Amino acid sequence: MSRKDTCLFGRERIVGGGEYSDESIVCCIESSGLLDEDCYLLSPLLNVSNRLKKTRIGLAPVIVAPVNRNGRHWVLYILQKTPRGTYKWSFGDSMGGGARAAEVQRIASLLDIMTTNLSFDVPALADISILPIPRQPDIVSCGAYVTEAALRFLAKRERRWPGPRELREKHARIVEQYYR
Repeated sequence: MSRKDTCLFGRERIVGGGEYSDESIVCCIESSGLLDEDCYLLSPLLNVSNRLKKTRIGLAPVIVAPVNRNGRHWVLYILQKTPRGTYKWSFGDSMGGGARAAEVQRIASLLDIMTTNLSFDVPALADISILPIPRQPDIVSCGAYVTEAALRFLAKRERRWPGPRELREKHARIVEQYYR
């Protein structure tokens, strides 16, 4: 499946009101125009085998990592490079849960594998700050809230959070405009 087909498939999940897939989240964030050389999106959909991307990850001041818990719930980790060259970790969950050691370890391990001459330390869970994500009003909108939290972080703005329907409409427009 081509990248365009993958994104249009993700768009159908957004518009249809169902649960967001990897494609929905990645394509919306990629299509937003907010990713640049200062940010790396960590996703199982993205091929990270080439050296250019390995170098880019190591230089990226920001790493955005949406994580799907057991195929049922999306959460968000954001890593920001500090002046000392280490990363400050933040976490968001629209159901109010906390960061999990296994997820943090998996992200750090993936980043270690994908980079050269770098080591991503695993922070203590108490050292991970909380992202301001409102509580979702239903059981299927976690992907919409994670996507919006990532977009807001990348755009460096905070405003009133719309409801799930408005989020889905916004995300569908982003993907649609990108592929016109």
